[in-house]
Amino acid sequence: MLAWLCLQLAACGAPDPGDLARFFQDGGLLSARTSVEATRISNADVVIATKPTGCNDPLGDVTELPFAVEERIERHAVSGATSDELAAALIARQRQRGAAPYIDWALDWRFDAVKCRTPLWQLALSVRYEIPEWKPPEEADAELVRSWDTFVAALWCHELGHTEIAVAAAEEALDALWAVGSKDSCAEIQAAAEEAFDAVMERHVAQERAYDAETGHGLTMGARFPPPP
Repeated sequence: MLAWLCLQLAACGAPDPGDLARFFQDGGLLSARTSVEATRISNADVVIATKPTGCNDPLGDVTELPFAVEERIERHAVSGATSDELAAALIARQRQRGAAPYIDWALDWRFDAVKCRTPLWQLALSVRYEIPEWKPPEEADAELVRSWDTFVAALWCHELGHTEIAVAAAEEALDALWAVGSKDSCAEIQAAAEEAFDAVMERHVAQERAYDAETGHGLTMGARFPPPP
C-alpha cells in the first residue's frame, strides 16, 4: 500500500509535519507511509519510463540502491497547431486537475513483526511522473516544435531534481530505520520508527519547498510554455 506525497505544495497545501507518517499492521507486518494524498490521474497512458538523457537521472542505475524502486510515466495528450493553442491546452489541464504537470513519490517501509527485538527493515520508493505529450500535426511550424521540445526537456530536468530529493529521502529514511536498533516490543519499535521517519520527511518536505521556490517550480530552468520572447 502506498500513499503519494504531492510535490506541487503550492497547489496541494503544505502538509502538517506531525501527520507525515501513519502506521498500520497487516499480515504480521508493521508499515509506515507518507499520508499526504495526491489525486491520481485517469484517462492517461501509462508507459515504461523513458526519460531524456540531457539531465542527471538519480534513478538511472537502481541496482546500486539499497531499496526497491518502482517508477512510471503517465503521459497526457495535448493538442494544438499554434503556441497559443498549446498554452491553452496546458492551462486547461492545470485547471482540470488543480496543478501543473508534476512528479509525486512515496516511501513505503515495513519490518517483520515477529522479530521486533531485532527488526529487519525493507523500504520501497515509488515515483510517478505526469508529462504532457504533443504529437505535432504535419503543418506545425518547425520553431514551434523546437520550443515544445525545449519546454518538455526543461520540465524533465526540473522533475528529476525532485527525484533526486526523493532518493535522498529514501536513503536517509532507511538509515534512520536501521538506527532504531533493538527494542523490547513492537510498540516501542513502532514509536521509535515513527519519530525517525517524521524527522526525515520534515527535512525533505522543506527541501522540496526550497527547490521549488528557488526554481519557480521549474520556470527558471526553462519549464515555461510558450517561452518568453
